[in-house]
Amino acid sequence: GALVLRGPLDRESLSLGVLRLPDAAHRLAWLADHLDELPGSGIIYTLTVATADEVVAYLRQRGHEVTSYTGRTENADRLEAEQALLANRVKALVATSALGMGFDKPDLGFVVHLGAPSSPIAYYQQVGRAGRGVEHAEVLLLPGKEDEAIWKYFSSLAFPPEEQVRRTLDILANSSRPMSTQALEPLVDLRRTRLEAMLKVLDVDGAVRKE
Repeated sequence: GALVLRGPLDRESLSLGVLRLPDAAHRLAWLADHLDELPGSGIIYTLTVATADEVVAYLRQRGHEVTSYTGRTENADRLEAEQALLANRVKALVATSALGMGFDKPDLGFVVHLGAPSSPIAYYQQVGRAGRGVEHAEVLLLPGKEDEAIWKYFSSLAFPPEEQVRRTLDILANSSRPMSTQALEPLVDLRRTRLEAMLKVLDVDGAVRKE
């Protein structure tokens, strides 16, 4: 896809927090107790399909309107779930990373992570869904002890240096037309996979747009 420069990198509408609780049962109980206090409607991310199913079942049992969105969700059900969230007919989608970059809800009020995502980039992409069209949105991470091995792995996945990011943005800004990743790759001296990962983050932040 082509990329177009647009807008700044800051996201002042997001309020980020971390809440450490003893185990998964405490995290889920806390969420059920406080979900209604979170603004608007939002997304609850889990690391696995099994956890998503457990969370949906428990939250429904506690009286919350939620629905699941995972790799096992049928296409028709995915569309229905997206529409339900867009129309604020549910408090939250309980989702895995199957909820892709194409979903956009400017007034998304919160993002909760039950467990740390698979990479810093994944975390950044997911929290970047919140607060695009509202003045304030809540982002909350409820990490587990079992996440630590994942986070150690994250540390090896470094984001490109600032000068390479700025060079990429300059090239896009000075281009008279949208550029493909293939055309951009030799100009910025980044491997395709790393370039695409960086562009995904910049897309979330509003610095570039994929068409």
